[in-house]
Amino acid sequence: MTLTLALRTALSGLSATQTALQAASSNITNVNTEGYSRKDVTFSTNNLDGTGAGVNVATVDRVVDEFLIREIRDQQAIIGNLDVREKFLGQLEALFASPDNNRSITSGLDAVRDALEAFSVTPESSATAFNAVNELRKMVLQIQELSNNIQDLRLRADQDISRTATKINNELNIIHDLNTRVARSESLNQPSGEERDERDRAVKRLSQTMDLRVIEDSNSLLTILTKSGRNLLSGSVVETASHVSAVQMSASLSYLEPADAGYPGGIGGIFLGTPDTANGTNDITAEITTGKLKGLVDLRDGILPNIQAELDTLIHKLTVQLNEQHNSGSASPPPNTLNGSQTFATGDLVSGTGAVDIVVINRTTGAVVETLNIANLGSTAVDTAGEVATTINGMTNASASFDSNGKLVITADNTANGIAIANRNSSYTVVQGETRSFSHFFGLNDLIVQESDSSDYNSYAASQVTSSTTALGIAGNLTFTGNFTNSPRTIAYTAGQSLDTIAANITSDTHLANANISATVVNDGAGRRLVISDADGNNFTITDSGSLVSQIGLTTDNRSLSGRFQVNSEIVRDPSRLAHGTVSTTTGVSPGDATAATNMAGVLGSSQTFGSSGGISGVTTTFADYSAQMLGLQAAQTNDARVELEFTTQFTETLEFRASAVSGVNLDEELANLVVLEQSFNAAARIITTASDMLQELMDAVR
Repeated sequence: MTLTLALRTALSGLSATQTALQAASSNITNVNTEGYSRKDVTFSTNNLDGTGAGVNVATVDRVVDEFLIREIRDQQAIIGNLDVREKFLGQLEALFASPDNNRSITSGLDAVRDALEAFSVTPESSATAFNAVNELRKMVLQIQELSNNIQDLRLRADQDISRTATKINNELNIIHDLNTRVARSESLNQPSGEERDERDRAVKRLSQTMDLRVIEDSNSLLTILTKSGRNLLSGSVVETASHVSAVQMSASLSYLEPADAGYPGGIGGIFLGTPDTANGTNDITAEITTGKLKGLVDLRDGILPNIQAELDTLIHKLTVQLNEQHNSGSASPPPNTLNGSQTFATGDLVSGTGAVDIVVINRTTGAVVETLNIANLGSTAVDTAGEVATTINGMTNASASFDSNGKLVITADNTANGIAIANRNSSYTVVQGETRSFSHFFGLNDLIVQESDSSDYNSYAASQVTSSTTALGIAGNLTFTGNFTNSPRTIAYTAGQSLDTIAANITSDTHLANANISATVVNDGAGRRLVISDADGNNFTITDSGSLVSQIGLTTDNRSLSGRFQVNSEIVRDPSRLAHGTVSTTTGVSPGDATAATNMAGVLGSSQTFGSSGGISGVTTTFADYSAQMLGLQAAQTNDARVELEFTTQFTETLEFRASAVSGVNLDEELANLVVLEQSFNAAARIITTASDMLQELMDAVR
């Protein structure tokens, strides 16, 4: 019996040593495997009635530091955020170029100013006119391309969100499967270290996408939640993440949070489970605080829209100022036809102030053929667009009409004559604080126009504000005037009201609602902006008895303008139509008069007041300096992301090194352990041989 027990004891030693050898072999072969944790075998004595009866393998443990693993997961989420941000901003940085680069916006603006200054010196020169138009056209194309690239990057970010949601689902399913395998192995007292390692690697990959809370229960199952407490994986339930990416992107498209009255916005949310697109009860977009998803959302909804808003603000101001000066002048000889760029219905109210002269000039001699003086633009005789055309049609040598797109066209009846406008003191209020001369209001001699047929007067947008729920502390009345019943319509606002409240009051007004005029507060980059528009595209104007309009910077809607503006095609085809001089009702336009050209060049070099937009607060500066601020801010953001990514990566590598020191494989130690195990195996084998020989001798003795 003692020999048999000795044999069994030795066999248990062989078995235990084989298990330890298997663990050591696995450790050595996986020395370079990322995420592999060292396996340690723990032995225990097998007792039989208080007598040693061999050895058992108590456990095969993974050697890990759970605290470091959690820290590394948190850092992986931060890296996922910074990495995607740095990559996108790096691409944008290459598109912007530096201010001193001849491909930058700043250089383009300087080139336009220089060309206009040269044109103002020799306005009769066709070469300087061509160069001025060409430099302006190149700058416009450059900014259009930049705007389109910004929206392309937003679309790519949105598409990446959809792909990342799919990746989250894949990783959750992998973890769910590994949960089952780990629990089964441990319920059978089998080693589960390899499955746990694989599960940890999957959780690490998942943590790069978003912020997580990972909890292991008593059955060795992982429960995974978002940091806000929503279940991703719990028991047998695996939630599905989803996001339907936009088909195309524009500056006017934005994501709205479920609490927003306008939910859902033009961009859908990130959902867990069956998407509740109506109420957003399972929309987690705003709950994600870090990870790749957060980086992509911030790019799509914050960083890139901020840059777009800055660009649109720049171009809107440039367009309005250049067009005002270009409309104040004329080419010599003036063109036979002036085509408006703004769309109107003949019944649109267009009551202005001051006077304007419509002048017919002989294109060969420069002599004034006929002048129509509209002495009072506030008169009821010209307070609709149709009546303005009718009044001009009273001329002997000119006629006016609205084309099929609703644009005013004034033509000299004789092709030998041209049309010029002397704006005098004419003024039309578009929105409180923004006025335009007669020619500018109708867009009759615009230098820069929009690509599509549209009007500046059917939608208005404010500058960005940080909060739309804070009381504004001002009181007054907004007056809406247009071709609708009960126009004008007044909406009062009080000191205790917020932007959201004012927007709701405008939208809820019955008469404005009947005219399809409504107000919304939308997300735009770093802030919120009020947008007031007519859904039918009908024109209306806004005046203010208080300071609301000026305080929030309400102006004609400039969203996405930098992607849809162009130099007037008539001027591109014929640069001699570039205005250079002012119009006299007695002498016409002198070929050497450079007043308008000088004023246009002056616009590029003079300080302008820009409202708060993107990352730039309200500022008074030149166009070139504003663009330089844009470039500087964008470069700083890119550098910050790059530096922070480098720091976080280094910190994470330090944590991983510390974790590796605990759970990693030390080859020298494992080889030394192999020698010990070899000796143990040989000793056990020797015991078996000895016991076997003794048993054989005993058998031989009894025969």
